[in-house]
Amino acid sequence: LIKTSSVLFTSFGFMVVIPSLVTYNKEASKTQLRNMIVVGSTIPLVCYLLWLFAVVGNLPPHELVQYSNVTELISVLGQQYNGLEFILSMFTGLALLTSFLGVAMALYDQNADLLKTSKPVVFVTTFILPLLGAVFAPEHFLAILSYAGIILVFLAVFVPLSMTMKVRRVPVEDNSVYEAGGGVMGMSMIFLFGCFLLFAQAV
Repeated sequence: LIKTSSVLFTSFGFMVVIPSLVTYNKEASKTQLRNMIVVGSTIPLVCYLLWLFAVVGNLPPHELVQYSNVTELISVLGQQYNGLEFILSMFTGLALLTSFLGVAMALYDQNADLLKTSKPVVFVTTFILPLLGAVFAPEHFLAILSYAGIILVFLAVFVPLSMTMKVRRVPVEDNSVYEAGGGVMGMSMIFLFGCFLLFAQAV
């Protein structure tokens, strides 16, 4: 679990989508945006737990380690249970599609802000370059995902943490400004969590 924590963090690291979510929902209130994030996070969590229950709950541990990819796992389950292969294949496809849409939306907006160029160039950097990597180096996907986890630790943990610490040093007279709870203890826990992810990648 420790070795795969960076991959799991990258897979569930939806924080990069929040700026795009706010941009596409300009008229939404803070409460509505918070509900979007909470509900949008709960649905994949429930689906993921159901996936684990359906797969891990129906195969013994010594059989699980024999399969190198999800396709083999789905095929074996489909042989044991009629109709399950189609359901799991649909679930896996939708999981990949929705992940792609969310990350692509965030990456497109990020590249547009960074490059400040025409839409075709942004489109190529967002979609074509990752597509070439997936086509010519598919066996390195998990390794790349692990390295992406390191980048995401700084992008989604340390950078927001440092920004929050800097902002909270400035006194604010307006009481209507939203501030997440937790204080110093919460920020310390976040820092330790980021360090744990970096340590997990180095192990």
